[in-house]
Amino acid sequence: MLLSWGVLRNNFLIKQVGFSFACFGDPPKAAARETHSSLYRSAAAAAAAAATAAAAAAAAAAAAAVAAAAVVVVVVAVAAAVAAAAAVTAAAVAAAAAATATAAVAAAAAKQPAATTKAAAAAAAAAAAAKAPAPVSNQETADRHPRDMQLIELYLRYVLLLLLLLLLLLLLMVMLMLMVVVMVVVLVLVVVVLKRPEVYEQLDIETQYFLEDIRKAATASFSDVSDDEEEEEEAAAAAEAAAAAAAAPLWGVCTPRALPQTAANEYKEMEAQMEAELFYTPDHNQQQQQQQQQQQQRQQQQQQQEGKAAVAGWGPLKVDSLLGCMETAVEAVCGYQRYTNTLTLTAASRM
Repeated sequence: MLLSWGVLRNNFLIKQVGFSFACFGDPPKAAARETHSSLYRSAAAAAAAAATAAAAAAAAAAAAAVAAAAVVVVVVAVAAAVAAAAAVTAAAVAAAAAATATAAVAAAAAKQPAATTKAAAAAAAAAAAAKAPAPVSNQETADRHPRDMQLIELYLRYVLLLLLLLLLLLLLMVMLMLMVVVMVVVLVLVVVVLKRPEVYEQLDIETQYFLEDIRKAATASFSDVSDDEEEEEEAAAAAEAAAAAAAAPLWGVCTPRALPQTAANEYKEMEAQMEAELFYTPDHNQQQQQQQQQQQQRQQQQQQQEGKAAVAGWGPLKVDSLLGCMETAVEAVCGYQRYTNTLTLTAASRM
């Protein structure tokens, strides 16, 4: 029993040394780990042998007790002696097993002195650590680990949120830049394409005519005099206007555009032609449209005749198959010409 207790104590010390290696010291290398595991296995085998011997001794004692209860007092004494002998034999077997295990441990330690030295150094480190203040336990480390991971995750989320905000700001800046570019392009189109000088010149001429009519209506006087007197007054006013026009320069704003050395009829015809060009009537516009349509129809008929003549020159075999395609192409070209001549705006065509 003492031998088995010694083996168990050695086993506990070996476990304690291993725990000190795992907790406080640096982990040994591969050779030291193999030596420690071999020592641990040898001690475990010795402890198992001692436990087996103790179990055998207990079984023998139980058998002796049963024999002593079954036989007479003399046989009881003999059985007790036999049981004692069996116990002594079991103890001897356990002692031999312990000696064998101790010898095996010593041989292993003798074969690998470096590992034993490292084990001794580890034991010394464990003793020094025992004297030192108690380190942080594994439970505290395990509790601290998930908290650190949570903090790291929180920091990462903040960083990702900041990155998303920066990305949104960048997108907003790009959108603002695109809006500015579009506005600049629209302004350029308005200034270059839509603001044409000839349009404003035409409007200026029309405005001058309207202003002249307004001045005439504003300066008109109504009286009860006879028609002859009114005609005389009108003739006098016309003579005064002619004298003023002759005295005023030709580049005046509201002066009548009378050319020198021109007869009255020629001047009236010229003025009527200018007014017809500037302020054409709807009838005149319809006549121009009819003339353009007739000219387009003549051009279309001429193109169709030329196409038919060209197709007929290819031979009788190709006329039937290509006539429809040619007619479609000619109609498409004529339709496009009609569209460009009538429906296309000047600004769009210039663009």
